[in-house]
Amino acid sequence: MTIARSPFDVQGWRDDFQPLPCFAKAIHLYESLGSSNYQSLYEYPLLPPFVEIPHMADIAFHIFGKDLQELYYNAFTAIAFKHPRLIAYLQKQPVASLDEIIIALNRIISITDQNEGCSLKAVSFHGEIQPFQNNLLQWEMIVDI
Repeated sequence: MTIARSPFDVQGWRDDFQPLPCFAKAIHLYESLGSSNYQSLYEYPLLPPFVEIPHMADIAFHIFGKDLQELYYNAFTAIAFKHPRLIAYLQKQPVASLDEIIIALNRIISITDQNEGCSLKAVSFHGEIQPFQNNLLQWEMIVDI
């Protein structure tokens, strides 16, 4: 990923930069062949932090993580893909239960809505955390829109 090239305009970057959610789907090892040409030598696929799943009236995701804290951040990332302005209001805080995750996410949605409007209404108090492959956890998150 190329972020910037020389000459780098620091003030222009600060003025124009807009944080956006992102995650990596795989790690690749490339060989540079010169003249901006690259050959893939190896790929290691990564489990995504979430997967959007069909839902009749709202939006829903399967959220994956190794612990509650990672579930919180991955759930936040999922809703940030739907409303990127949420990123400005991320509150880094410890969470000790699914209810605390949902309360923290709803606080972020509420603050965003108060300050600039938000297309999301709330994360539902729904579902339970389940064991998933490779010692991960999974939670089905439903978001009211």
